[in-house]
Amino acid sequence: MITIIPLVNNNGNPNIEAIMNGWKYYSKGMTKVIIHSKEDLTIDLALNQILSGFVILNLILEDDIYKGFFTSRIDIIGGKRCFAINQMFLDSRGDNEFLFKMDTEIMEITKRFDCSHIYFWTTREKGFKEKLESIGYKPTYTEFVKEVNYGR
Repeated sequence: MITIIPLVNNNGNPNIEAIMNGWKYYSKGMTKVIIHSKEDLTIDLALNQILSGFVILNLILEDDIYKGFFTSRIDIIGGKRCFAINQMFLDSRGDNEFLFKMDTEIMEITKRFDCSHIYFWTTREKGFKEKLESIGYKPTYTEFVKEVNYGR
């Protein structure tokens, strides 16, 4: 059984104590995510985004065993309320059955937040494309970013 646990307290704010108590474990996975990141993400920035509530840290358990995490937030994209998954780390490569069960749980979360779409961002298209397409996701666009530095 897959269980997703958002590390928030009863009022929806980040559960700082739970996050910090487990950060030494979660940061190992986040470091692996950052290695593959093409953006300006650092371990300190990732932690600050989680602690500030910009994204929510969600633990993934299978039969009460830690399997990884993802960060998420509710966003408006193209006028639609969306559940956005920003970073994901799995302790081992999830097979399609595991991903299907995890996606089923994520869909339950999106219902609670009245979201019409799930967006999953990754810089590792090769690793996720086939698996995500097998459970109903479609690639939408490639993003290009240019830093604009006006002498700062």
